[in-house]
Amino acid sequence: MNAATPQAVQKVAGAKVLWVDDNPSSNIYPRKALEALGIHFTLSTSTNDALERIRLDPYDVIISDMNRPPDKQAGFTLLEALRKQQMKIPFILFAGADRSDLKAETKRRGGYGIAVSYQELFQFVIEAIQKN
Repeated sequence: MNAATPQAVQKVAGAKVLWVDDNPSSNIYPRKALEALGIHFTLSTSTNDALERIRLDPYDVIISDMNRPPDKQAGFTLLEALRKQQMKIPFILFAGADRSDLKAETKRRGGYGIAVSYQELFQFVIEAIQKN
């Protein structure tokens, strides 16, 4: 994969990503690595806050965790809300478990993909921005 070529970096610089996670400090390292490519992040800790931020500001990509108490399916809840509003923003779930059922369900619901590693996350984010 040539995700970090100079051409790819130039295309992603300035992109805006909304990262939804109830524990944003757990993602500081991948976020810093993507920020080094010129990607700008807005952090959100809840589905409702994320929906309000999306309503007010356009984003190139959304990254979400799956489980935000009390909703164990919060990632899908957010994805469904976006699709019901006809928003086609690339949506990436960032999960700690490699489960083929989650990957299939994410695609079925209109998500871009589910990343279970930093490498996969970087690849999805860069690809999604370049295609958008």
